[in-house]
Formats: sequence, C-alpha cells, structure tokens
Amino acid sequence: MFGYKGFDKNLKCRGFQYEIGKTFEEDVEPKCCERGLHFCELPLDVLNYYDYSPIDGSRFAKVEALGTIDKREDKVATNKLRVDSELTFWDLFKLQFKLVFEKVKTSTTKVSTSGDYAHSSTSGDYAHSSTSGYKAHSSTSGDYAHSSTSGDEAISSSLGLKAIAKANKGWIIVVDWQQDKNYNWYINEIYHSKVGGKILDTEIKSNTWYWFENGKLESLSEDK
Repeated sequence: MFGYKGFDKNLKCRGFQYEIGKTFEEDVEPKCCERGLHFCELPLDVLNYYDYSPIDGSRFAKVEALGTIDKREDKVATNKLRVDSELTFWDLFKLQFKLVFEKVKTSTTKVSTSGDYAHSSTSGDYAHSSTSGYKAHSSTSGDYAHSSTSGDEAISSSLGLKAIAKANKGWIIVVDWQQDKNYNWYINEIYHSKVGGKILDTEIKSNTWYWFENGKLESLSEDK
C-alpha cells in the first residue's frame, strides 16, 4: 500500500529519524494514534499533520507500507514502512489532482463539506467544490469550475480552463491557460498565494474570486 508522509525539516516525525530510500520496522501490532509508523493514504491529508508554510520547513515523501496496517479516518499505521522518494509541497497537489481525475468521472457536479480537515474535489466541467472547515481543502480540475474555501489555512485550487477560485484566510491556486498559434490550449503558468499575498502585482483579497483570462489575472469581489 502506497501513501504519503510528512516530517520536520530534518526528516524526523515525532522524534523518529527517517531517511529517503530506506525501510523502517517496529516489532509491534500497529494501531492508529497509538503505535506503529504512520502515514496518510491521500496526498493532501498529510497537511493535516504537517503545515505547508515554508517557514517551518516541513518535508514530505511517498511511502510504502510493507507490513500489517491499521486504518482510521485519514491516517494509516503499519509496522514496516519504506520511505520511497521525497516530494515537494506542490508535488502533493499534482498527485491529489491525478487521483481526482482517476476517481471522479462526472460533470456539472456540486460537492461541499463543512467539517474540519474535510476535503472536497471535483473534476467535471462546470463542477463546483466548496469547504468551510479548518484546513479543509477544495480542488476542481474541470473547465469553468468553481472552488471556494472559508476555513482557516484551507487551500482553494482550480486547474481547469477559465476556472475560478477564492479563499477566506487560506490559499488559492489558479492557472494561466493560453492558446498557441493553432488555437490549442496549454498551461502557461500555475500561480499560488495566501490571502494577503500577491500573484503578479495583484494583492489576493479575502472572499474574492480570481481567474486568468487572456493572460491577465481577473477578480470579482463577493461584496460587489
């Protein structure tokens, strides 16, 4: 079983030292939150335990459980774990979207969650995804889709053509789609910012929709 794990800047987790490319084993019957080597099955669930702020220097890795496992909510425990390869924060997002594309095969869909750490994702065109809980991430990959979050430290991301994103106190991720001379669409750049930061020269404001159109970042405040 493959999964994802977070560490501090020294590749330690709860005082245990890990190394990339090595296998670790404990002589215990694994039980989530009590004993064993822990990891998450979904990429973004790792962010529930290790912050993505560049200040604290968290690191992430793809791992594989080689022993007995015990699953509970967003966490898995095992007694034998291989740390396969190191990932960046943005690698987690790419992997999460890959899972969305594989598992969600619908269009004109609306999905919402309200609990803390409750993630929401859609991949269909014109699909909507929203969350309101603390660190509850929202993602869409369909064209003309909407993604919104209102919880603290939550991430709102829209990867589709002319898709829009907004956040209350968390982060947004938006894509600048452009056309080549043959009118084929391609991703020119992916931008991200926390509310209060900037994308290009534009300050990202709370509860404001953002999207790219003709190479320019557009916005629409909910107050208007």
